[in-house]
Amino acid sequence: MNEDQKPLQLLQLLNRDEGAAGERLQRWAQAFEAWLAWRRTRFSPSVGLDSYSAWREFLAFTHKPPWQATVPDVDVYVAALTKKRLRPGTIKRRLSGLAQFYKYCQENEIDPQCPPGFNPVVGARPPEEDKYGKANYLSRKEEAVLLETIRQDPSPMGKRDYALFLMLLRTGWKAGEVRRLRWGDLGARLQGSGSGERCLGEGLVEDLWQAVREYLQASGRWET
Repeated sequence: MNEDQKPLQLLQLLNRDEGAAGERLQRWAQAFEAWLAWRRTRFSPSVGLDSYSAWREFLAFTHKPPWQATVPDVDVYVAALTKKRLRPGTIKRRLSGLAQFYKYCQENEIDPQCPPGFNPVVGARPPEEDKYGKANYLSRKEEAVLLETIRQDPSPMGKRDYALFLMLLRTGWKAGEVRRLRWGDLGARLQGSGSGERCLGEGLVEDLWQAVREYLQASGRWET
């Protein structure tokens, strides 16, 4: 090897000597160099470094060349990262770095021995993400302060906001669900007669009815 030529990084990660590496592994290693260079140029040096780090960790985990990795290998890798308490978003970024190299190799026909579309990362189970893991929940006291603050606005928009937030807090429905409600739907849902609905207590239902009525009256829509 020329003294000015850097050793191929994929071979280093696999602890393989370049002189003893087979032709197939050489192709993958050359592709790895080109792919990392493209990632650094197309995106940023940090993206290139993240991509390299993802593959360094994955190869150290599997001890296999890329074409020998399987979907179960990736699943076990994900489980190991989850056990280390990495966040789902972090794990997904690492999986993306792996998947993108496989995609690059397929598009550039690096290894004709691999089946069409070969990408074990795509078939693996992604980590489960807790959508509300970072949510800050209001205490009962904070709920009451929020509602009272909104209620002090006597305008139609203030009454609309009070009815909206009261309904969100009382029912746990999503904002989109509430926005799509029609008058004929409201009673059934509040009384729990819809499919999968939970019935609210009589006092809570009355509070919601009152808030909705006040908004419709203030906005001039009650009569219609």
